[in-house]
Amino acid sequence: MDEVEVTFGEALSSSVSGRKPKTGDSVARMLAQAVKSQDHQLLEEALATSRETVIRNTISKLPSNLVVPFLQELIKRLRDKPSRITDLVPWIRGTLIIHMAYLASVPNIT
Repeated sequence: MDEVEVTFGEALSSSVSGRKPKTGDSVARMLAQAVKSQDHQLLEEALATSRETVIRNTISKLPSNLVVPFLQELIKRLRDKPSRITDLVPWIRGTLIIHMAYLASVPNIT
């Protein structure tokens, strides 16, 4: 079950906009769709969260076949704009930790 850890700002924003704060489940669906369809705008929306619990839950739900393309997208974004390191490193680190067994079994990762 997702830990829903909502900050005051997120709660205020969601009450004003009428939208619920993002959870690991909703971000996971968004992330998987963005990686599959190579939708850069949707991927940016998924990456907008900085809450560790949501990032961890999202990455843990990412299907194995999308792990390498997701990491490639993260690395591309980091290479294109190194100033995003603080936003992207939690996603990269989490993906490497959670999916290490799978990544170790993939030959010729590029």
